[in-house]
Amino acid sequence: MTLTIEEKRERKNAYAKLYYRQNRAKILAYQYDHYRKNKPAALAYAKAYAKTPKAKAYRKSEAYREKQRLCGLKPEVKERARQRARDNPSKSKIRWQEAEAGRPRPDRCEVCGATDQPIHFDHCHQRGIFRGWLCKACNNILGFANDDPDRLRKLVVYLDRTKNLIAPQLELPV
Repeated sequence: MTLTIEEKRERKNAYAKLYYRQNRAKILAYQYDHYRKNKPAALAYAKAYAKTPKAKAYRKSEAYREKQRLCGLKPEVKERARQRARDNPSKSKIRWQEAEAGRPRPDRCEVCGATDQPIHFDHCHQRGIFRGWLCKACNNILGFANDDPDRLRKLVVYLDRTKNLIAPQLELPV
């Protein structure tokens, strides 16, 4: 039986993953030792590579943004995210978000009901747990308010207090 190129690639990748899992400590020790011995050259190469168009394109990619997002999380949250990615390497970001949420992504925002904006996975930045599915505007509002309910309450009071204050030059003609 002759294998297609894709089947050969899949077998090769499966073997490489198995080998890495079985020899992870040895591989990491070798990489660390090699880096330590060649640190000046490695740093010079990294600086030169950072200026290439390929590196600049990577910094604009979704994979880079996800890596940067993970860097800002607490270590235990990072580890949970890495574990999910390891357990489900073929699943897309949306699938693991839906798995984390325990329910599929709806077609409308859970706060305002908007359907004209992208729906985002909202989570608590302190604890790293899922809260709900929000449109971009509602998610940004929470982010700009630093997830502070007191600040949001004060803004509601402010809006209620000033809703009837319309400058004469902004009134609509009768």
